[in-house]
Amino acid sequence: GLEHEKAPLLKTNSAEHVEAHKYHEMMQQKDTVIIDVRNFYESDIGHFAPPEGGAELLDPKMRNSHEFPKWLNAPETQAKLQGKKAHL
Repeated sequence: GLEHEKAPLLKTNSAEHVEAHKYHEMMQQKDTVIIDVRNFYESDIGHFAPPEGGAELLDPKMRNSHEFPKWLNAPETQAKLQGKKAHL
């Protein structure tokens, strides 16, 4: 398990699967961040490219998923997420 670092609990699960064309539309929204939760190697092969003026891409540059809670709980990450919709 993870020692001392845990992802925040979700009070409600509002996750929704969307088709590719809808996801591309969502990337155009300015109040949105896209978190690339794939590991470093997968992200290096190919990554999301939000249009200019649209969503902001956040890449935690993880080697494995155990690093995600620490990145997510970091003050600088929380500041970037404040008031934004997050897409994973």
